[in-house]
Amino acid sequence: MGINPMELTQMKQRFSIFAKQHPRVISFFETNGHQMKEGNVLEFKIKTAEGKEYMTNMRLSAEDVELLKALKNLIK
Repeated sequence: MGINPMELTQMKQRFSIFAKQHPRVISFFETNGHQMKEGNVLEFKIKTAEGKEYMTNMRLSAEDVELLKALKNLIK
């Protein structure tokens, strides 16, 4: 499976928009990204406009850490 250069360009543009709209998220990952280590737990929480909350978590594997590093390098 190869990466389509056009899709990569679009992804970078979308990430740029995301970064402008959500600077606190970017700052969080810039400050704490070094904590993305094997064995650490990453939590996700969604709170709907109606107030319902959904949450899950995952323990990072070595493969997860490598994927996150690869994604970080893709969007630079």
